[in-house]
Amino acid sequence: MTNHDELLTAARFEDKLRTYWYLQFVLVCVATVVGVVILPIWLLGWGQWYVRRSFEALRCELHERTLVVKRGIFFRVEKTIPLDKIQDLTVKEGPLLRKLGLRSLKIETAGQGTPGASEADLIGIVDPLDFRDEVLRQRDSMSAVPISRPGTDEAKNGTIGLLTEIRDLLRQIAAQR
Repeated sequence: MTNHDELLTAARFEDKLRTYWYLQFVLVCVATVVGVVILPIWLLGWGQWYVRRSFEALRCELHERTLVVKRGIFFRVEKTIPLDKIQDLTVKEGPLLRKLGLRSLKIETAGQGTPGASEADLIGIVDPLDFRDEVLRQRDSMSAVPISRPGTDEAKNGTIGLLTEIRDLLRQIAAQR
């Protein structure tokens, strides 16, 4: 287990996500030659087992400074996304998602490898708009700079105090020349 900052909330996922994954694989199998051979194995029980285990392994946790996504049965993946790198959270739905009443939350970050790709694509979060807003609120609260007035204790410890200190040092350097 890795050491993360304090857990604020964890996303819950709709049970209908299992149906979506199951049908998605069936559609891929029907559309491919190799898939037609694999389809009977999927339909005879392996698909239900795989989807159930994948659903149980899926996690998305909002921490103070990070969003942690965990998934996988055989190949487990834990992705830690710093909140300050998140640029956009897009909620979208396609025809199959809409039919099942599900939405996808696409997480885009600064500096991600492939343009147009997402850092994580989370399908089936319960109340995805609320979860998105919560992540964005936490991200914005991290970057909020407190406003302080010059001459107060806040200013000495805050940004203005630091800038005042830098100004004074620059004046001292200029006076020594």
